[in-house]
Amino acid sequence: MTSLNAKTRVLLVDDRGANRYVLGRILQNAGFAVEACATGMQALDAARTLPAVVILDIKLPDISGYEVCRVIKNDPLTRPIPVLLMSAAFATEQIPPEIARIGAEGFLVHPFKAADVVEKIKSVLLHEPL
Repeated sequence: MTSLNAKTRVLLVDDRGANRYVLGRILQNAGFAVEACATGMQALDAARTLPAVVILDIKLPDISGYEVCRVIKNDPLTRPIPVLLMSAAFATEQIPPEIARIGAEGFLVHPFKAADVVEKIKSVLLHEPL
């Protein structure tokens, strides 16, 4: 179980600068340390520094968020890191089957409320059901 404290680091991956800024501010205001990147390759490098959780957009400019999650979950070093995928393309917060198959612990649908994002992150970090 991961404990939550001021050093709880979230890796935020989104190619849109405005999304990174807004979500980053939400997470910082909730007390998380945030590392942000814009591409899948940057995310794979950053995941090796073992953040507490990865929030990962599905559509990235180089490789898909699905592939980034698959690589994270297939690497023994990074496998334990919870991954929350996010997209505006789905109308439900229920985890689509392909996301569950690649090992993601949760799913966020744009637009979302700040409190809901923070609660979902805390839930996966504390291994509570979503």
